[in-house]
Amino acid sequence: MDFKPSPEVIERAAYWHVRLHAEDVADADRAEFERWRNQHEAHAEAYAQLQAMLAKFDGLQPAPAMKALEVALQSAPTGGRRRKSLAGSVALGIVLVAAGALAVQTDKARYMLADYRTEVGQQQVVELADDSRIILNTYTAMDVDFSETERRITLHQGEILVEVAGDAAKPFIVETAHGTARALGTQFIVKRVGDATDVAVVESVVEACSAPRIFNKAEKQCVRLHAAEGTQITKDSILASRPVDLESATGWTAGFLAVDDQRLAEVLAELQRYRKGSIRFNPDDIADMRVSGVLPLKDTDRALEMLAELLPIRIDHSSAESVDIHPR
Repeated sequence: MDFKPSPEVIERAAYWHVRLHAEDVADADRAEFERWRNQHEAHAEAYAQLQAMLAKFDGLQPAPAMKALEVALQSAPTGGRRRKSLAGSVALGIVLVAAGALAVQTDKARYMLADYRTEVGQQQVVELADDSRIILNTYTAMDVDFSETERRITLHQGEILVEVAGDAAKPFIVETAHGTARALGTQFIVKRVGDATDVAVVESVVEACSAPRIFNKAEKQCVRLHAAEGTQITKDSILASRPVDLESATGWTAGFLAVDDQRLAEVLAELQRYRKGSIRFNPDDIADMRVSGVLPLKDTDRALEMLAELLPIRIDHSSAESVDIHPR
């Protein structure tokens, strides 16, 4: 079972941290906190996460932040209004005491704080210190961590093509929230897709593994992939290897999208990744439409025009960048 704390629970955990460290904390407060923490495992998990974050601030003189929190708490009204005001105080506390640690848990912050990132429609080539080479696709963010024992890339979002320089002493690993891809050869692709990670091998061999589950002691599952093979990893499983069309998988590195008898809705969703404005459509209206062809990714307006030439659809420009797709 997943006990990932909600923002409201994290906020309440922050309140209890402040209250338990206040000068006027009473035994009744401690008892109420224990009741709250024992109500649900998400409560205990949120408080434990907060303590771990705050521990990283040891030695950074948190006293001024705590003093500001105490002032905020003391100034909060009593009664029903006090609880609402405390939410603001708690939010302030998170910002003052553990903003950095909490911020990196959000997708937007991970993107902004990443070692390397691209904007929508942009691509970037990164030459690493070991002579490995990574191409970042549109709206992608990754961190690089090279140690004496391994080379690790953390892909927060988006898609990368990795060309690995040989070094038998230091394995090359790409990690996402769902699992890892360990290079046993030279070239492969890792792509975050919604609640899953896709791995495709261009050359040689890659070992793809699911991430260990927190509440499951079973060993992680792994699949060995060879050239033109791929898999998908979710938080619960990893699929068996399957054939991959390498032209379609690598087409974005050359600036095009190659599709073969693919649903129009899927093609539009892929084009959306390269476009800042919205592509709006009703999936039911185009459910029977399929596409085969090669579309330019650096000019999504032209790509949409080509689709309109191939299929019975109409493109309405609702703004400078956003479009609506309708059947003709």
